[in-house]
Amino acid sequence: MGALATKLRTMRREEVTIPNGVMASDKLVNYTRLAAERGALLSTAIAIGYGVTSLQVRELLTAAAAATQGVAPDPAPRVLAWQLEDFYVRYQLHVHLLHDTDRIAVRAALNERILEAFGAAGVQIMTPHFESQPEQPLIARATRAPA
Repeated sequence: MGALATKLRTMRREEVTIPNGVMASDKLVNYTRLAAERGALLSTAIAIGYGVTSLQVRELLTAAAAATQGVAPDPAPRVLAWQLEDFYVRYQLHVHLLHDTDRIAVRAALNERILEAFGAAGVQIMTPHFESQPEQPLIARATRAPA
């Protein structure tokens, strides 16, 4: 922290210089300050069509979280039906990270586990730009060889 600016190192190992005037006038998000209490929170969103029950989505997301290294089992992952859109439901998955876990690596691994879980279940993941139902569902298949 200097007289005119503050330098921060990001999770991507980038150095960002922020003028102190910005620090005093804009909001700042500290992802780690409260992490000592229950672990840092990580969230991701996914869009699933109305033809899939919220119970199945909840089961698939929590199974993906449980299979992801670095995700704390307690408190349990939380799945929220966040938005009811025209063609799909947007869900949010909130997980807590184990202490001293690389947030970026866990996010990438969690996304892979989600793709694998939904692909294995034959559930199509929608995108924000979904316009019409394709003749064949677009489903991600396994990305790694079975163990």
